[in-house]
Amino acid sequence: SDMRMPKMNGAEFLEKAKEVAPDSIRMLLTGYAELKSALAAVNKGNIYRFLTKPCAPDILRGALSDAVTQYRLVSQDRQLLQEELDRLSGQLLHAERLATLGTMAGAIGHEFNNMTTVFASMLEFIQKRADKELPPKPRHMEALNSVLEHLKTHAHNLLHMTKPKRDENKEIDFAAVVAHSLEMLRSAGVTKIATVSEDIPTHPVM
Repeated sequence: SDMRMPKMNGAEFLEKAKEVAPDSIRMLLTGYAELKSALAAVNKGNIYRFLTKPCAPDILRGALSDAVTQYRLVSQDRQLLQEELDRLSGQLLHAERLATLGTMAGAIGHEFNNMTTVFASMLEFIQKRADKELPPKPRHMEALNSVLEHLKTHAHNLLHMTKPKRDENKEIDFAAVVAHSLEMLRSAGVTKIATVSEDIPTHPVM
């Protein structure tokens, strides 16, 4: 832009241009009498370079060539920065997925450990009765069947966890869940080392 223009000078015009197109490379053509205003525009960061009049054609062509190079450098830097941001975002997303998988694996492992504890305890009780030629007690078989159902449920959930599901509302009796959990703990002998008191309603708790 030329410095001397009607309504607004070149420095003001290029300041407006910077707001509209921040990546544009802005140059100002000015006379010696306006050098102070041109330097102020440079210091404000609105001007890449200013040229004094009269400006020889080869100097103007060189300045335009430098401006094109500067624009390419700015664009390249932005592209490299965006690529780096994309890479870091990908790493962060990967880390979050690993953390989620770790939490899920820990929860599943804990549940499986509980089930194997009950399973091993029931087998031990059944084996002791078998050594005495006695049949297993019904509660031992019920506990084994419960472990089997839990394993089936977990296997089904793991196989279908990545498949889309329809939203389903299902009522669960929490009183029954607590009573069943306590029974499994008693069968596994866990409650022998702790005093457990229970106050479970006889009616369903949904």
